[in-house]
Amino acid sequence: MATEENQGTRYGRWRLITIDGADLVRRLRSLRHDTADTAQLDADRLSFTRSIRLAHRRLTAQAASSP
Repeated sequence: MATEENQGTRYGRWRLITIDGADLVRRLRSLRHDTADTAQLDADRLSFTRSIRLAHRRLTAQAASSP
């Protein structure tokens, strides 16, 4: 019984991480595309890795400044 609960817990965590990760990637790609459109640039020429780093820096700074 305990092993079934552990497997269910692991599956639930993995599923949560996978879904949240996929949603995050989708949102970052959308943000990158919107930014490229606003700047009249080709979205394929913008770095996805740099987009992730920039989002991380901004979110970290925002979290540090909130009460």
